[in-house]
Amino acid sequence: MGSPVTVAWLAHDADPAVSTIHQATLATGLLSRKKRGRVGQWDLTYSPDSRALKSKVTKQMILKGEHPLAVGNPWGIHMPQVYGVHDSAGLGGAGMLPAINISHSATLGYYWLVSQGYLVGVPQVFVDGIDQSGDFDTVRAVRAGKMLTYISFVGEGAAPGAAAVITVDAEGLETEGDGTGAGIANPVAQLRHWLTAFGIGDYKQGSWPAMNVLIDGDSWAAAETWAGKYGLEGAMYVGGVREQIEAIDVVNRWLETWPQIRLYWTHLGKLAMGLVQPVLRDSNVSAEHFIRLEEPEAFDLQPDDDTALIITRVNQTYLYDVGAVKYWQSLDLQDVSRDEEIADSIAAVYSAARLE
Repeated sequence: MGSPVTVAWLAHDADPAVSTIHQATLATGLLSRKKRGRVGQWDLTYSPDSRALKSKVTKQMILKGEHPLAVGNPWGIHMPQVYGVHDSAGLGGAGMLPAINISHSATLGYYWLVSQGYLVGVPQVFVDGIDQSGDFDTVRAVRAGKMLTYISFVGEGAAPGAAAVITVDAEGLETEGDGTGAGIANPVAQLRHWLTAFGIGDYKQGSWPAMNVLIDGDSWAAAETWAGKYGLEGAMYVGGVREQIEAIDVVNRWLETWPQIRLYWTHLGKLAMGLVQPVLRDSNVSAEHFIRLEEPEAFDLQPDDDTALIITRVNQTYLYDVGAVKYWQSLDLQDVSRDEEIADSIAAVYSAARLE
């Protein structure tokens, strides 16, 4: 079980071991079950090849051999990746993201890691909640074979102590990979980039890799255009802790943040995107909750006539502060026409991380 499977139409008398010119691929995946039927017949059950989404993230770790002068025991923490704008202005101004010490030396420097890869910038730096932005520089450099963005203490006063808590506001990873590009703000673009570079891939340095072959480019591009049309903006912080999770966990957090977008597998084993769009219909016509086409441009959301299980109240928390481990804002929506309350909550952990 688990062997790659390709289902294809084959021209009469054609031999696929010789040529596939007269072959039309119908589906690809992994064999999950086989059962012998009548003579000469097997029933095969296969599923999409989702193994790449089971990879542990984040992959690069802060190692003592590479950062021996660090303080605060950061060794074993998995390096974070930052997308979007994280801005604490108007929210207490104490920095939205933690910075991790990787060097505390009067000779070799005082450095705090912000993100793997090159960020657009780190405009604000706080030491124990006090703005010290004038005493730090943003550094983009390769250290131990990995492109990193970190802050370096350059002030004339005393360097932050070993026990100091450093937090920052940051503008996340950019499009070019060398620090010169525009920030990646569109949430669809963020997830696609993260999956390619870090979730499925294991980016360390150089140009950003081409889009991973698992991703269905056309459907993601359509979803990205839709998100851009409505000005959606995301902010992601992945890693920065000792415990790893699976790439699919990051994807699920993203999907909870953006419930109007869904993922599905195409028959060719690609991970595709579809939009959930409300549609009007005759209330006397029976329909499924979702109509799913073979390769839909959108999922049509059509509530059934039986409304007993339809959510009547939703609370969404958003504007997540990684440093403070809290959501700054929430939105509560309720259908007051319904007497019975059926409530649900949504934690938009990857929503925009700044006040509009």
